[in-house]
Amino acid sequence: PRSPPGGEDRARAAAAPKAKAPPPSAHVLIAKQLPAAATETATTEAFTPFGAVAGVRLVAHPTTGDCLGVGYVYMADETGWARALAARTVAVAGGRATVESGVVGRAAPPAPVAAAPP
Repeated sequence: PRSPPGGEDRARAAAAPKAKAPPPSAHVLIAKQLPAAATETATTEAFTPFGAVAGVRLVAHPTTGDCLGVGYVYMADETGWARALAARTVAVAGGRATVESGVVGRAAPPAPVAAAPP
């Protein structure tokens, strides 16, 4: 018997290895406008200059595997999270991604205020 339309894609997706769970972190960033060629490795390398990256998850097309333009970057600590967030854009795989906080109601910590000269 023939499978229903789209049945082969669903079967292929069900047989694909399950993605690892993201690391628990309060230091989550959302990367938007990622190019289709973005990979977890390229995204990790792009965010590493800001601090240690605990993990990356990209939203990908189920059949082609191309990045759909959105990813989650889990920074290992507050400092790296704040540095990446302050950058606002990051070069990834030949494109530029915008960076936002992935924690609802949480923005970057305020920049330190320089003391006025005496």
